[in-house]
Amino acid sequence: LVFGGSVDGCAVNELVALDGTALTAARVDAAGAAAVTPRHSAAAALCAADDYAIIHGGCECWPLEGGGTHNRVLHDVLLLDLRAMAWAVLAPAGPAPGLRFKHSLCAVAAASGNGGRRAVLFVFGGSDGAAQSDDAVPPSEQLWRLDLTLPPRPAKDVTPQLLPSPATPTPAPPHAQPAAAPAATTAR
Repeated sequence: LVFGGSVDGCAVNELVALDGTALTAARVDAAGAAAVTPRHSAAAALCAADDYAIIHGGCECWPLEGGGTHNRVLHDVLLLDLRAMAWAVLAPAGPAPGLRFKHSLCAVAAASGNGGRRAVLFVFGGSDGAAQSDDAVPPSEQLWRLDLTLPPRPAKDVTPQLLPSPATPTPAPPHAQPAAAPAATTAR
């Protein structure tokens, strides 16, 4: 899956499924997409055990009359439930990075506890959009831990609905794409 990007100076919130074998792409309809702010340069991670993709931050942009582009840096945390194909907004427990784009996100753990399923992610680097930072450590060198409570699973899983597309989706770099977990290897 590929999410977001920018087309002709406007950020998009498209979700596109790529088939590397057939070399095809198709838009994917996910519930709640209307509430997802279009963005480019967001970070994404895959919580494979739970079938969730998590998106953090990014930059919203749109063209201005008379030329130029307006940019607004984001700091929200979005969850895409890959079984139900539905978006949700999550609130990290504890401190979280502020505005951030062009950064990295890595999911390192998921566990069950008293509060349900939890995920631990790390956010590294990126920019907050400011020309200079007042932080002792600039955003490009910061490492943050995000603790998230994952929502309960819906009672019924849903098959993703691909939208008919007469043409290949518009290229939209830069975009966020959760990386698949590498295959397990055995040490010798």
